[in-house]
Amino acid sequence: MKRMVYIHLNGLILPEAADSIRIETEAPPNSHFIIGIGELAFPSHPGLKTVVIENQQLNRDWIKRFIDGGLTPREYADRLTEMRASLEPLELVIESEIETLQHNFPVLIDFASWEVETHHENNIRYSLVMYEAKDHRVSTFEQVTAPDGSDAVIAPPPPRPDNRVYPSSPYTVGNGDTLTSITRDLGESAWEDLYNLNRSTFHRYPPQGGNVVVPGQQLILPALE
Repeated sequence: MKRMVYIHLNGLILPEAADSIRIETEAPPNSHFIIGIGELAFPSHPGLKTVVIENQQLNRDWIKRFIDGGLTPREYADRLTEMRASLEPLELVIESEIETLQHNFPVLIDFASWEVETHHENNIRYSLVMYEAKDHRVSTFEQVTAPDGSDAVIAPPPPRPDNRVYPSSPYTVGNGDTLTSITRDLGESAWEDLYNLNRSTFHRYPPQGGNVVVPGQQLILPALE
């Protein structure tokens, strides 16, 4: 019996065998010349996590066996297509009895492909690549035409100091709470802030049903955007 891994993408559950998933983190090196030492190579920035699922099957019987009320293979393919086309970060939770495969972080679907076997629409072979999504809050410039006719840009206003105040009393997780439901009124990416603020707390509790928040946890809430 293969050990199972459950992938949750914004609530969509995909059952997989443990040997079908690969999680990588690469930090590309840059070469630097230091006087008195010479040329050295070291990582220029932290690497992004990459989740790879290669050449697996969306099989109707496989889905029914592991997921109550699961979608049909065709519906899964359509949902994954919509998720990739949205260009929006997805909340990824990987639930597994293998500790090194347990993860929870936002991702973007970079590559997805599937092939429907001839006369077998209920058996779709597919591959999926997801990259960790990080909001670097990059400032953009508005291009305008200067009085002399040349191109110019309008610089964004200088950043304001972060005067956010976090609530003095923690939030107590209740039944049915999720990262998204707790932060629904706090801003679009507040669920990611909630996770980062309480990372040490989440690591002390095993996920339940793929959800890192567990009833009874005391969480620090992020401030309003």
